Amino acid sequence: MKPQVAQLIDNLFLELVYAPKYAARRGAAYGLAGVIGLGIGAMKEFDILNRLRIGAEDKKRYEPRQATMFAFET
Repeated sequence: MKPQVAQLIDNLFLELVYAPKYAARRGAAYGLAGVIGLGIGAMKEFDILNRLRIGAEDKKRYEPRQATMFAFET
């Protein structure tokens, strides 16, 4: 099931960062939190923290920064 999990995480990150609506970004954060429930190893394997760091450092758009905070919150 690993390839499906990797694709799911990629899709959730795209939705988390680029969704135009607040509710979609919030929902993606909850989905990501559910998938990360696989454990700490999943966070390292799928480079979750680095992806969130990149989103938090985006200075041009507020959506990636907001999405990062949603992800940390959930």
